[in-house]
Amino acid sequence: MTEIPVVIAFDENYLMPACVMLTSLFENADPETVYRIFIFADLETRQASMDPVARTLALYGRHSVEWHDPAGEFAGAKNRHHLTTANYYRFLIPDVLSQYNKALWLDVDMIVKRDLAELFSTEMDGMYLAAVRIGLKNAGVQHVPWDQYFNAGLLLMNLALWRQDNLTGQVRELIAANDFSCPTQDPMNLIGYQKTVFLPVEYNVYLSPKSMKGQRKSDYLQFHGWSSFPALVEKAAILHFVENLKPWNFEDYPEREEWFTYFRRSVFNDAELQFIRRPSCIRKFTIKFLSMFIADKKKRRKFRERIWKV
Repeated sequence: MTEIPVVIAFDENYLMPACVMLTSLFENADPETVYRIFIFADLETRQASMDPVARTLALYGRHSVEWHDPAGEFAGAKNRHHLTTANYYRFLIPDVLSQYNKALWLDVDMIVKRDLAELFSTEMDGMYLAAVRIGLKNAGVQHVPWDQYFNAGLLLMNLALWRQDNLTGQVRELIAANDFSCPTQDPMNLIGYQKTVFLPVEYNVYLSPKSMKGQRKSDYLQFHGWSSFPALVEKAAILHFVENLKPWNFEDYPEREEWFTYFRRSVFNDAELQFIRRPSCIRKFTIKFLSMFIADKKKRRKFRERIWKV
């Protein structure tokens, strides 16, 4: 048996997607793979989530779930729209999972289409992380160039080296001293710069109705060496439904049937989903136009975040 520790975190708003993601993970596990799921959630979320998570686990006998209370950690950290405090809990993994030298972090807005034992066996000698680069020229932070900048939704973490070099302490200092556009992904990239194993894109295929289209979609495929997006989706081990529009709240989401395959197999299969509409071009223009009267860049971004619904 191959035991793989997998860490996730969510609040009540992401309970249903978390169970769908776990359903996909368990459904596609090889017979010799055992997933040990560690869930970071505050007390309120845990109370609301234990029953559906337990029912999900009951469908797949050999795996296990262990809950951890973050005890208010990162409670004052900055959030960005759909990126909430739960996203910061990944930085607690090295200390909480002290019995492990490696662990996987998965965002819950993903589905897993293949067994992850091969991914978990990735050689990490002297490297802090393994992750998938985004490959889009608008991605990056400070001294990390765009072609080295990775998405932090899928992370294989070298916990032994994190503990040895006290990286969690360094991350806390970065977060306290900066107002990052991507509150957890940016500091993770700064910590992991030139200390990250870059994985094939199949382990974190980037899906979005807002950014994955037109020239950006072509650039993404070219960077990762693919000519066909449907072929990449078919080959993918992990699909990642990024940004604030999701397949469960937006009817025109690309490749949404990939997510619904596992939604229908989950304990939430009879849940009634509420879908939102994209803003009109006029509304989008108005919001951007009004924000331009705010000189300070950070305040301008916060203004947009407050009223930008989708």
